[in-house]
Amino acid sequence: DVIRVLDLEFVRKGPDGEVSRVDNAEVAGVDGVESVVGASSGLLDTDDLAHAGDLIGPGSLCAVIFVEQTWPLAMAAAEPGARVVAHGSVAPAELDALLAEGLAEGAES
Repeated sequence: DVIRVLDLEFVRKGPDGEVSRVDNAEVAGVDGVESVVGASSGLLDTDDLAHAGDLIGPGSLCAVIFVEQTWPLAMAAAEPGARVVAHGSVAPAELDALLAEGLAEGAES
């Protein structure tokens, strides 16, 4: 795999500019989406979705995706002479805190 989808949400901005989360069932039939619909780690929150909504125009729909890039390792393993020259990451403690916050919020609902 080149990437692993950890979280996927869809956001719509209505003609009036109102931003709303789109239920996964509404987009499940879109070609290519069915394999990742339902990916939910709790890493995306309402602030992330609101920010995405601010970036799109009225009458638009967008996907907000949190991914883990695995391509550098896959590429390095698959291509002779390939090498990883840079990479970035989320600190494990930060990821743990985000996951714990998401789990705690889920337990409250």
